[in-house]
Amino acid sequence: MGFSTHLSTLARITLLGALAIMTSPAALITFDSLDTSGGPVETYTESGATFSAGNKDFTVTTGVQTASVFADEGRSLRTAGSPMPTMRADLTGLVGYVSVELGDMGFDADLLFLRAYADDGGLLQEAQLQTDTSNAMLNELFVFVPNISYVVFGGIVNGSSSSSVYADNFYFGAAPPGVDGGEIPEPATIVLFAAGLGAIGFLRRRR
Repeated sequence: MGFSTHLSTLARITLLGALAIMTSPAALITFDSLDTSGGPVETYTESGATFSAGNKDFTVTTGVQTASVFADEGRSLRTAGSPMPTMRADLTGLVGYVSVELGDMGFDADLLFLRAYADDGGLLQEAQLQTDTSNAMLNELFVFVPNISYVVFGGIVNGSSSSSVYADNFYFGAAPPGVDGGEIPEPATIVLFAAGLGAIGFLRRRR
């Protein structure tokens, strides 16, 4: 195999790698488009993420018992009925970063969690945050690890993962916003893409 063949293969790999990063999904989901006017829904899909919660249905909330505290948060995702099970989001594309904001509807002490899984069900990474009864705000958790297939999130109280928490501002992408593979291609990714194109063009001119 000659030098040109090696260079051609490397150029194509470089180009495909840059394309994978630049075309990976990156979405911020605020659940403002979730329509439950006809009643709760079993699943909700937006921007490449499908949300489910076992045998529970989804609805939305514009706040909690003290709605004025969350008046500026808009619509949030929660399950219909009680207790609230763990929520799950199945993701499409090259995903390496997920964040979600979780809030407590009962103002009890919750162990909030976000867990990332591979497509074979193996746990990749977990984020946790213990809150107390005075915490009445949304709390952001994130996981940052390659090859995330799906995540589960919710709250634990007294050892039971059925706390009445709700979710908002769910983000997923190849990387955090503003980093290569996030919402906007960074200069390094653009340079990588250009290098691949340039190498292929060079080889074509030599032939």
